[in-house]
Amino acid sequence: MRGLGFKEYLEDYEAKEFEELEKFIKKFKEGKTSRDDRYPPTSRFIKVDKKALIAYPPPNSPVWCIIPFYDTTVVPLHPSKDKKSFDRFYQASYGFTSRHIDRIVDEFIKGVGRMQFAINAKPTLFENLEFLEPVFRELKPPYVAVPAEIFIDEKRFRELSIEYDTLASFGLNSLLTKILSREGVPRESILGRLKALKFYYVGLKVLGYDKITDKLGDLMISNPIEAYYLHRILGDLIVIPTFDPLRPIRNVSVEDLRKLYGLGEDLVFRIKRNIVPEIGRFILRKQVLYPETMDGCLEVIQRYDAHKLRNVLRALDEGVKRKEVDLVKTKREELDNVLQNIWDEAEKIKRTSKLVEYGISAAFGLIGELASPIPGIGVLASFGFNAISKIVGMKLGKRIAKFIYPNYLFTIFDFRDKHKLKD
Repeated sequence: MRGLGFKEYLEDYEAKEFEELEKFIKKFKEGKTSRDDRYPPTSRFIKVDKKALIAYPPPNSPVWCIIPFYDTTVVPLHPSKDKKSFDRFYQASYGFTSRHIDRIVDEFIKGVGRMQFAINAKPTLFENLEFLEPVFRELKPPYVAVPAEIFIDEKRFRELSIEYDTLASFGLNSLLTKILSREGVPRESILGRLKALKFYYVGLKVLGYDKITDKLGDLMISNPIEAYYLHRILGDLIVIPTFDPLRPIRNVSVEDLRKLYGLGEDLVFRIKRNIVPEIGRFILRKQVLYPETMDGCLEVIQRYDAHKLRNVLRALDEGVKRKEVDLVKTKREELDNVLQNIWDEAEKIKRTSKLVEYGISAAFGLIGELASPIPGIGVLASFGFNAISKIVGMKLGKRIAKFIYPNYLFTIFDFRDKHKLKD
């Protein structure tokens, strides 16, 4: 395919990606997938094994502080109007631009395998971004926009969609469309957000979060804006991680969650903070190193690897997925000790490096019924929700239960809580 022009290459590429996706969907619908399966498979990435701890970075935050924690971090490629738009978006969202891509490919992808690119839109939409041609040809980034509704029985999905549409017709859809249009958000993006909100509701319903969806249904009629931000938070923390077949660690930022929580007040709506069931809890809060550049990231990778941080975090993740409470408690203590030892070296780091100057707060959380017997602080309560102290378990259909893990880890970074390394 080397002889094909970029446009023809992308057309061929898209056909093959969709063919592979259809094979996965067929396999899932036939009940032939298990919890060990991932899509796209780890073989699509460079230097990533089957048991790898894969993560997605939080948007609007430098990716460099996330990379050292995990075996690899996947950065999605989005279509953009042009190179200038691409650079503006990726600088703000992840801390790099097109001029960094060659080095990222050489050092972080081919070199150590600690970062990967994936695409979350049709490959043909990248035709105008010719500077990405080497990425497509050399790395063959996989298509990761798996339609989440495939995990739900079609009849059940239609029924719940009608239920949601009925509730949203009381004002949520029209109000959000008006607000987002006023902010200059393109119509296609507005429709995408509305579709996402529907799936958050449907996903919560399918997973058995009946008390939460009852509350959301009431709010969609009485207070659409509050319904909107509650949808978004619960979607980020529950629905997206549960149905993503790549099984990545979800990273979110305190600032994004607070923005969502304050959205109603920002729009001059009077918000009544409602009692909602807890969905998880933080099991550990620590200060971690905060590299803001590629060079700083490479140095922190070496320091974290010297303390075998990834090994401990991977074991903790495995304990959570396998519902082994004792292992989770043991590895939580190990992770606490590892991060504390690294932070205690801050004085040494300050003397020997000019690449890393700050630390930030990070909280490792657990969502699912396994969180009940493990000490910690409630996730929603910590962000201002008046949440009752009850972990809500998932009620899974047989096909979903065979494929997903009902308990999983996530990480929340407070990028504004910066601490100068010790002098």
